Amino acid sequence: MQSRQVVIQEAQAFVEERADQAIPTSWLVQHIFDRHKESFTDDFGRGVAFDAFRSYVREVMQKYKLDAKREDEPDPQMVLPGYKRVQKRYLVTRNRESISVPAEQLTRLEVDDKIGELRRMGHGCFEHADELGKYLAERLGTSKQGET
Repeated sequence: MQSRQVVIQEAQAFVEERADQAIPTSWLVQHIFDRHKESFTDDFGRGVAFDAFRSYVREVMQKYKLDAKREDEPDPQMVLPGYKRVQKRYLVTRNRESISVPAEQLTRLEVDDKIGELRRMGHGCFEHADELGKYLAERLGTSKQGET
């Protein structure tokens, strides 16, 4: 969908242009929607569009959320120079709102929370891998007795 890509590109550009600013997700949704709302002729159309815009902007902001799936290959554009993994921005919750915050503006508590989150993710992933290996060994042990 072309409009989806336009909104995603606008959101990405907005975040990149404001590398030194914390950006609340809800504010970015409203900002981008306001730029396009005249394209929708009635309240229903504006409501549907707003929901779609919110989804597209969240997709952009989720890039800054820690995710074990992305830890293998971090996006070089998202990493601080001089580091292999430290992101330029992190998604945090402030006053019950999701905000993309430049790394240098994170509070000590927010950094500590991210460290803990990464350690828990790592521990859980290693534990999962160990159990899956045990499962495979048990299954192969059973398989040797004639089952596949």
